[in-house]
Amino acid sequence: MKKERRGRLNITGFVGEKEMYKIATVKEEKKPHRLEIERWALAQARNMGINVPAVIDYYLNDNGQEVLVLERIKGFNIYHLSSQEKAKYMFSVGRQMVTLSNISKGFGWIDYNSKAGEYDSWQGFLFDYVKDYGERLVSVGIIQSKELKFITEILKTLNLDLGTPYLVHRDIKPGNILVDAKKKIWVVDWENAFLGDPLYDLATFGGSYGHGVLWSGLLSGYGLNYSLMKYHLYQTISLIGTINFCIKYRTPYLKREKRLKKLIEVLMKGS
Repeated sequence: MKKERRGRLNITGFVGEKEMYKIATVKEEKKPHRLEIERWALAQARNMGINVPAVIDYYLNDNGQEVLVLERIKGFNIYHLSSQEKAKYMFSVGRQMVTLSNISKGFGWIDYNSKAGEYDSWQGFLFDYVKDYGERLVSVGIIQSKELKFITEILKTLNLDLGTPYLVHRDIKPGNILVDAKKKIWVVDWENAFLGDPLYDLATFGGSYGHGVLWSGLLSGYGLNYSLMKYHLYQTISLIGTINFCIKYRTPYLKREKRLKKLIEVLMKGS
């Protein structure tokens, strides 16, 4: 094994020209079987016609760590392309992702045994998500307890019913979108997937990367009708989770903190 790279949660590397691997070095409390879930999510997405890497193998190594071996996708990032090309490729991503419905039952975190969501309702999952991660942000002074209470009150009153759960990638970003030599667009890195509302992916992208040409292309591909209140709520919830992750793994989050505070102000004005 050569060209290894150690990230916050995984070691990744390549095996020759056709395979890559991920080794889970951290076992998260809420997602103790991340790579098992990624294996399942990739299989579901592939069955639905989404361009994702094929799973070659999955096993536990001698240290009890998850190892996922995948098809190696050789492609380039879209950052250096023209605005028109960026929008076109992001449109393709949105068109692919919005088809991922009726894959499993339940919402939120995916149980690695049943491959179903651990919650009976999307609203119930989001409420616990905000409560768990929001209380941590309150404890370190990033948000106030009254702001957290306000967000949970919105969650109780806003209609978030879903007819069916979708497979939500939860980490759509330029680095996880590859274009190969044949101009085929691929979506990689599915270890954060859960079951919920596809609008959550769009909101997560907007919360981290803004609402420029990439976001506009993604929105067109999804073709979703939504209320601004729901969109801003999803952005807020996503940023709460992301900032919690940044604190835990000691990565910068100042820009996201500013976005979160601004979003809370927007929600308060719009309520």
